[in-house]
Amino acid sequence: MPTYCLGANAAFLLYDITRPQTLDNIAEWTNIVRQKGGPIPIMLVGSKLDLTDTQRQITREYGIQVAEKNELASFAEISSKTGQNVNKTFEVLTELTLKRTESR
Repeated sequence: MPTYCLGANAAFLLYDITRPQTLDNIAEWTNIVRQKGGPIPIMLVGSKLDLTDTQRQITREYGIQVAEKNELASFAEISSKTGQNVNKTFEVLTELTLKRTESR
């Protein structure tokens, strides 16, 4: 993963809202991105929002807590299957990236 971060201006860290173990390494991944990419905006993104509530195992609130605990720039939940929130998520990260670029 470290080589993927070189020269990055921003990063998404994705997890699956139906599989709690997909959040297990968020702190480690955050550290890798920060070591290799510097102080770029990192956004935590929960995927598979299209699945029913009975399949969801990670609440939105818990996802937000993880993002805050790791001092990430933002949080979102998406469905790549339906497209729900995908454009908005890219817009948010783009806006955060541009603000960072302008403040340098």
